[in-house]
Amino acid sequence: MASQQYPGGNRSCGAVGFALLLTCGISLSGCIAAAAAIAVIAVSGGAGTGRYTAKVVLKVPPDKVWAAGNRILARRPDILVSNRNDATHELEFSRGKNKAVCHAEPAGDGTWTQLTIAATENEKEATHEELALKIVEQICTELGVKYQVMEGLP
Repeated sequence: MASQQYPGGNRSCGAVGFALLLTCGISLSGCIAAAAAIAVIAVSGGAGTGRYTAKVVLKVPPDKVWAAGNRILARRPDILVSNRNDATHELEFSRGKNKAVCHAEPAGDGTWTQLTIAATENEKEATHEELALKIVEQICTELGVKYQVMEGLP
């Protein structure tokens, strides 16, 4: 039986490709589930840049991440919340003259959250790393999520 030609290949190659894609997809989904056990906090900026960003994707719904972040900030009398939008999960806060913006947005199917805290440095006493990385770490700890910090990521 002759194969029918399609742009980019023939039907038998397409079937093989689909089978490989399905197999890789199943294997990859297992890797993603395993990788979700340890969250990677990507940080960028730092010394001399005047800004510092910490970003993490968590296998936790946005409402739970948002609630954890608010509990942490409530326990921090050194942090002043200047603007809060519970509907969009956006928050502006400061420590001394250093300011930060936090956003917890849904990712994937809604059971994941991308949490980003971007801080700007305006004084040396209260570092902007404290406003970004440390609070993201505290949120992960509060939620029981293991994490690893990776410096210099976009």
